[in-house]
Amino acid sequence: MFSKVATIAAIAALAEQAAAFNSHRHLHNVDKRALEIDWVTVWETVYVTAGQESADPTTTEPVIEITTNVPTVYSTSTVVVPATTSQPPAAVPAAPEPVDPATVPLVSIAPSPVEIAPVEEAAATQPAATQPPVVNNPIVEEPAPVEEEQETEPETPAPSGGAPFSKRGLAYNDPLLAQTFGSSCKSCGWTYNWGSSSFGLESSMNYIPMLWGDAEMHTGHWVEDADAAIASGSKAVLSFNEPDHATQANMDPGRAAAAHAKFMNPYSGKALVGAPAVTNSGNAGEGLEWLQAFFDACDAQPEGCSVDFCPVHWYSEAQYSDTLFTHIEKAHEICGNRPIWLTEFAPLGSGPQIDEFMTNVIPQLDAIDYLHAYSYFMVSVGNLMSSPSQLSSFGQLYATV
Repeated sequence: MFSKVATIAAIAALAEQAAAFNSHRHLHNVDKRALEIDWVTVWETVYVTAGQESADPTTTEPVIEITTNVPTVYSTSTVVVPATTSQPPAAVPAAPEPVDPATVPLVSIAPSPVEIAPVEEAAATQPAATQPPVVNNPIVEEPAPVEEEQETEPETPAPSGGAPFSKRGLAYNDPLLAQTFGSSCKSCGWTYNWGSSSFGLESSMNYIPMLWGDAEMHTGHWVEDADAAIASGSKAVLSFNEPDHATQANMDPGRAAAAHAKFMNPYSGKALVGAPAVTNSGNAGEGLEWLQAFFDACDAQPEGCSVDFCPVHWYSEAQYSDTLFTHIEKAHEICGNRPIWLTEFAPLGSGPQIDEFMTNVIPQLDAIDYLHAYSYFMVSVGNLMSSPSQLSSFGQLYATV
């Protein structure tokens, strides 16, 4: 852990130059046929602090607080990005009962970029029926033409839960890892990467762009990226990432409501519009309490806030999986009974505990009719992948259960 902290501190001096390059980079088109990428590995250190609880404050079950700093940069040149002004992804569970804190590094993410349109199959043509010959012009009864049996493709089943795609999705930073995982996950129907461009994700799964925050480095290329994504088939757009958390988008509800109305309302009717994604923190002013304040602030906007669904996040120990479903249910109520998207979730525990969690929880998520989408955190080595080419044990369960 200390070596990672030292590494982050050593590169912090290049923060402004790297941030400016990242913002500028989004304004240029990249030739997908000649894409060359210098990969920059930026470590993420996640600190887990026991001693919060996000469900019933009268219980004593420990929950965890996760603080993440994830710098993500996509570039055709080697660029160093500081960890102190990080973006996606993160989540904060919560709870009122303090215990001695313990910090443990959890995951590392190697951000990287890559989109190829799906190949359309040629339609089969039916041979024309032949007319029988007429003999000596008598009136004869022509035999009915024999219809040749045509091969037809099986119909794709309608997505569960009313969403425009299957519920299960992939959250990724590295599009190559997402492509590898997606080839094994037949139930996975959508993707997102906490950004507004897929950076060439070569997949038929529906990419969903996100406006991570209201800073100019995000809003400056949002319209261009979102318009391009919708033109390419994106069915939804995601609003801010954890504005209820100080290390993420960090926006008060009034500011978020005004920015949402400005940047997200124009896409109403063009795509499904998501509310800002909130954590499962039980701290005052965070989590679902922040979401309720956001909707209250939207009432003060002249045009209101266009919202078709509400994304939420959940992190806790595997043994407290019941709080996941309580969190989803309460979010559904606060969201005015709109659909819910669970865009980040993960349990903490041993490998066997996570395997058991995945086996039990995924079918229950599939059964909730108002939960239209969910994505596990995340497609990366150490999480859903055990190596760049292999799925982890619980990654295999996520792909197949």
